Amino acid sequence: MDDITLQLQTSELPADMLPLTHHCKEIARSIVERRPDQARIPHYQPADGLIAWHLLRAVHEQCLTAKQGIFCEWGSGIGHVTLMASMLGMNATGIEIEPELVDIARNIARHFDIQADFKVASMYPQDNRTQVIDYLSVDLFFTYPWPSEKQRTIELFEQVAKTGAILVCYSGGLQYRILRKLNT
Repeated sequence: MDDITLQLQTSELPADMLPLTHHCKEIARSIVERRPDQARIPHYQPADGLIAWHLLRAVHEQCLTAKQGIFCEWGSGIGHVTLMASMLGMNATGIEIEPELVDIARNIARHFDIQADFKVASMYPQDNRTQVIDYLSVDLFFTYPWPSEKQRTIELFEQVAKTGAILVCYSGGLQYRILRKLNT
């Protein structure tokens, strides 16, 4: 694998991205701030929309040869990053193990009329009864793994991705790693 270094442009979100990002931020906040008597979603941590957008845009513009390529987000939560990838023109799929989050993501996609697919599944193929997505077709993966899962996620990428595929491994704030798979 090869580490990719990109220069991120720091600018505001495009106007067409603002309503989606505001909406997702409000929903994420309501999930994180649930009272103890409300159903909690363990380990839910949304990615920063502005940083995720700049990462997606930079990879999309500087690294991908197929501008309308295939995108897959592992642990897609409420779908914000997957929906942004779709707005960039990618065929986007989010994989999330929490059914409630997938329902929310699908509702947001309908509300904003954005084409994206959301699957209730594990990102680990061996944990699913059927194939969720053909990982060998994916050009760009995005994930915001729990710190204890970061290395396992990178190993999964190395095992299932095609040569040339890219993984954006977001760690919160301005911390991220971008990898390209060099061979099969």
